[in-house]
Amino acid sequence: SFAISVDSGDGYRYMASFFEMLAERYTRKDGKYGFAGAYIIGNGANSSLDDDRTLSERASSYGKLLRIASFALRSKYANGKVFVSIDNKWNLQNEEGVTEESIENPALPIAQRAAFGGAEFLTALKKNLESIGFYDYGVALIPSSHEDDSDITNDALAREARDTEFVTFKNLSVVREHIGEDTELILYRFEISSEDEAAMARSYAYAYGMALKNGATAFIYNGQWDRATGNR
Repeated sequence: SFAISVDSGDGYRYMASFFEMLAERYTRKDGKYGFAGAYIIGNGANSSLDDDRTLSERASSYGKLLRIASFALRSKYANGKVFVSIDNKWNLQNEEGVTEESIENPALPIAQRAAFGGAEFLTALKKNLESIGFYDYGVALIPSSHEDDSDITNDALAREARDTEFVTFKNLSVVREHIGEDTELILYRFEISSEDEAAMARSYAYAYGMALKNGATAFIYNGQWDRATGNR
């Protein structure tokens, strides 16, 4: 796997140029290439395999990337917005002795997973960004269900409490409470099993209602796998 590095001078300049190119291309007034006025930075920034950096080190590096993207976007489009990507692991801790297989197994104890919880990552990131006076960013959450079930309303892993390990639509309020009312929230890459079509329809309706209730700016579905044809 590969990751974006902005810790060197060349890496910083390359990424600044890349984001400026995207912003210039996709915020044109004539809309020639379509329009994209916001960036979701990364994919589940709180979870990363083969990364032995401390939480503060990862928050610092990610914060730098977030600022680069924001400044580049706003240089072309004043209303541009950047979003921090976190996945549904909410309260975890980074420990030694993990494997690539263990990170995705919610049945194993926390000490055998290699991830930071979204809550602690956002807290560390906020501390880092506020220290240099950067406040204008939102949060993009991947609230996938860990259960192989079409009905997300019965997700037993999603406790409606601050110390819950996982976030789904069922306990989405813990994210809103953590980030505050003024921070924009995007929900994306949402998908649900199609094994039970009635439950699937019920889950989509439930998820949409919870997105509205928690003031989401956007609710983006993921591409669904058609098990009959193998097409998306």
